[in-house]
Amino acid sequence: MGAGRESTSTTTNPRVPFDLERAIFEQAAFNYPKIMVPTLSLVAWRAYKWVAHIAFHTIVVVKKKTHPPDNSEAAAVLPCFEIDQLLDIIDNPMHSKKREFVQNIILSERLLPLQVGAILKACHQGIYSVAMFPEWVLAQQWPIAPFPGGVRFDNLRHLSVGLYEIMGLLALTPGPSVAILPALTHLQLLSLKQADDLRAKVTQHLYLFSKLPTITHMAAEGLQPDQVMRLLAVCRALRVLVAELPSTNIPEQYAEPEASGQGSRLVLYVAKPEDRWLARKWVDGLLDQEDIWTSAERLLRGLQREGGWKIPPILIP
Repeated sequence: MGAGRESTSTTTNPRVPFDLERAIFEQAAFNYPKIMVPTLSLVAWRAYKWVAHIAFHTIVVVKKKTHPPDNSEAAAVLPCFEIDQLLDIIDNPMHSKKREFVQNIILSERLLPLQVGAILKACHQGIYSVAMFPEWVLAQQWPIAPFPGGVRFDNLRHLSVGLYEIMGLLALTPGPSVAILPALTHLQLLSLKQADDLRAKVTQHLYLFSKLPTITHMAAEGLQPDQVMRLLAVCRALRVLVAELPSTNIPEQYAEPEASGQGSRLVLYVAKPEDRWLARKWVDGLLDQEDIWTSAERLLRGLQREGGWKIPPILIP
């Protein structure tokens, strides 16, 4: 009889709590969005509701998916949208909620300024970081970063943009500051090789960066040591500046403190290890890995603990 009662008794399988299950699914989707979002969305309806929006959290925008994008590192791991496809989505009233999910945008190819402006305008309320591919430039005229007029990016903290593009925006912005970028703290400057005539013009106009008074962290490629020193003089809130230079141009004393009300400032001259290194570090930051500024801050804390500043050139890992 006892055996019969045991055979008819019901048992329940142990179940992961919904909150923990959701946390696991969301973390997996954030870590590998290009693969895991579509995969997890097929598990169950509740899983789809948890992770579908993550496909729009960090996106890469290209002209055509059939063409390899310039920033192939980002396209390999992040959801990729053709420009026309993304514009159709954000312009459709039925998908208006998806605009709020977009936080990080990588424009991995040279897209039309009107198209870029339309995307930034539609998603401006939630955008945290934007990476723009730098444009070619003539020495006579800066191109202008395609920020739409009349729109404030109150949440934009990180910007990766061509040196000449941001200088064009600063040059045409009236007043002492750029009102559309009130919260910008981290700026990465991508630069083409400076010809001699263009280098002189860049140096002459670096005072324009005083219009970005909130910048605390900067990474730059293609600048010369004298231009780096000029940026330090102009950007008074700057705490960490990482300058990517050819190894032959790195000064012997490349890390020095500066007494100021906000504490020490760190300048790191980094020998350029390989092409598109800064671009890859940018993508690492979007994937919750260590970005260039986190690496610099880690080194700064180590230097402060040791109480020494005169250190040999070290490549940030």
